[in-house]
Amino acid sequence: MCDEAGLSQRRACRLAGLSLSTCRYSVQRPAADAQLSLRITELAPERRRFVYRRIWLLLRRKGLHVNHKRVYRIYHLNGLGVKRRRRRKGLATERLPILSLDAPNLTWSMDFVMNALASGRRIKCLICVNDLTKECLTITAAFGVIV
Repeated sequence: MCDEAGLSQRRACRLAGLSLSTCRYSVQRPAADAQLSLRITELAPERRRFVYRRIWLLLRRKGLHVNHKRVYRIYHLNGLGVKRRRRRKGLATERLPILSLDAPNLTWSMDFVMNALASGRRIKCLICVNDLTKECLTITAAFGVIV
């Protein structure tokens, strides 16, 4: 507003409804933050999986009694966040060819199927299917554990 309208800082703050001190405030970091920042950046590469709270505990054990919020602020200002581990995909194993089925009743597959009745009770079914003909050999249903 000051540059575009040519207003003074005091008048622009009054029109915007801001306090003049918020407009003129400048951050003054204490010299202790520089030493603490050096200490944190030394500890972080040594303990790569440690987040700021664990580093804060290490600092406390070494005699530096610092607020954990201050350690958090410096930790993130230095860009020291712990990288998330990537999930490993399934291990590459040798795949076996699918066997061709010659006759029925050689192999079967079993599976559990669950559903709910209109009353809200859960019903569980154990289904056994012939792999070649896809014929359902048996369905065992129960409300509790299937035995």
